[in-house]
Amino acid sequence: MKNKVKIALTFFISLAFCACQEQSATTEILKLQRQAKADIKAMQHIEKEYYAEANEDYHFCDSMLQFVPKEKLEEYFNTLNLAQAYLIQFQEVKPVMERKFDYLQQQLENLHNDIATNYVNDSLANIYLSDEQKVADTLHEQVIYFSDRLSAQKNELNSLRKAMKQ
Repeated sequence: MKNKVKIALTFFISLAFCACQEQSATTEILKLQRQAKADIKAMQHIEKEYYAEANEDYHFCDSMLQFVPKEKLEEYFNTLNLAQAYLIQFQEVKPVMERKFDYLQQQLENLHNDIATNYVNDSLANIYLSDEQKVADTLHEQVIYFSDRLSAQKNELNSLRKAMKQ
C-alpha cells in the first residue's frame, strides 16, 4: 500500500511540476509577445514623431547652409552631419528590425503551440525561449537606442532651424 501511495504521490508531484514549467514558459512567451508588440508601437512612434520631424528639419537646415554666417558654418555643418548619420542609420536598420520582429512573433507563436501540443518538452522549450529572449532583448535595446538618438537629434535640429530663421 505504501508503494502505491508513493507512486501516486510521485506521479502527482511530477505532473504538477510539469504544469508549472509549462505555465512558466507560456507566461514568458506571453511576456515576450507583449514586449514585442510594445516595441513595434514604439518604433512606429519613433518614426512618426522623431524621425519624420528630424528629417524635415534636416532638409530645411541643409538647404539654408548657404545663408549661414561663416563663423557658424562648421558648427551647423557638424550638427547636420551627426543628424544625417542617425537618420540614415534608422532608415537602414528599421526594415531589418521589422523583419526580426515579424520572425520573433512567429517563433513565439510556434513555440506556444508546440508547448500546448506537447511537441517539445520543457527543457527544449526553455532553450528555445532563451534564444527568443535574447532576440527580443536586442530589439528592445535597439528601440531604446533610436528613441534616445532621434529624439535628441529632433531637438538639436529644431534648435538649429530656429537659429537659422533669425
